[in-house]
Amino acid sequence: MLTEREDQFYIGGKWQESGDANRLPVVNPASQRVVGHIAAGGADHVDLAVAAARDAFPAFSQTTVAERLGLLGRMHSLLKERAETFAEALVMEMGAAISFARASQVPFASEHIRVQMETL
Repeated sequence: MLTEREDQFYIGGKWQESGDANRLPVVNPASQRVVGHIAAGGADHVDLAVAAARDAFPAFSQTTVAERLGLLGRMHSLLKERAETFAEALVMEMGAAISFARASQVPFASEHIRVQMETL
């Protein structure tokens, strides 16, 4: 079951309690089993996230291409390293066949990051 941080949002570089947010079930469409929950944010959560993005923009906009490539490279490496975990999540959350998740969905996600690295 998915349980880690299901009552939190990642805003402004840290995990924050969702407070009054509703929790929505994540249902495996293949089995109809609830595999976890996610916090459903409201307008106040959107406002917090937008404010955090505005606060972060001045510093991030000054990062070098090398720094951005480093971040994307780390994302790419971690996605490849954790490919099986992502594939299993796709099976549980979307009902995808594990063979399709492994052969197509996860590699395409990795490829999107790699292509972004080429465009910088």
